[in-house]
Amino acid sequence: MSASTMNWHEPMPLRAGRLRRLAPMLALLVLATFAAQSYLGAGPQVQRLDLQGAFLNIAPAEIQAVVSSRLRPGFFALDLEALRLDIEALPWVARARVDRAWPNTLSIEIWEHQALAQWGEQALLSADGSVFVPAALPIGLPLLAGPSGSQAQVQTAWKQLAAALDASLFELVGLRLDARDNWLALTRGGIELRLGRGDPLLRLPVLLGPAQRALQHRLDEVAYIDLRHDNGFAVGWRPPAEAAKESSNA
Repeated sequence: MSASTMNWHEPMPLRAGRLRRLAPMLALLVLATFAAQSYLGAGPQVQRLDLQGAFLNIAPAEIQAVVSSRLRPGFFALDLEALRLDIEALPWVARARVDRAWPNTLSIEIWEHQALAQWGEQALLSADGSVFVPAALPIGLPLLAGPSGSQAQVQTAWKQLAAALDASLFELVGLRLDARDNWLALTRGGIELRLGRGDPLLRLPVLLGPAQRALQHRLDEVAYIDLRHDNGFAVGWRPPAEAAKESSNA
């Protein structure tokens, strides 16, 4: 048995019948290649922008402005990843998804941060533990604060304390973890609760027991309640003028 070797540099002979059968396919391939090259080279522009999202704190115009800044390369040359990062750099955007939709549509879906509390002086803390800085702070949110990286710890402690003190005389509006790991809570009446280190929930029996019984008729005079003592608590009193003002506002 003999073996034969084909020289790939020499054209294979084609019969006339085979050429006729392949001609339509070859023509279609040439046309498709030419059309694709022309289309890609011309860089068709985005004709439609499909936006999806709740748009509670973000205006569609903000997304449109970001998109407009990146449209120059054209539909196929548009850097979708860079555009996604630009959109996610907007303060209220938690996550974004950017896709092309044939033939000329750009589809964008956004998910907004759900603000849980104000974090420090200028930022917000989202429900997933992210910290972001919006142009303006909404009012009525709890005031939380802590060292960098303590967001999850403060968020967990806040949920536990706020639930435990809800509907009590010491309903909370804020919680802070200081640089020495001391917990300080703020009540709706403006009283600072000094809860010390460790688990702040351990201080609640004294607060809701002897402290509440002793102070329930004088809360407008109280500046702070120090619960860091093993067998009791200490009270800091407001100046008389400030206590009288607080009493009149109650």
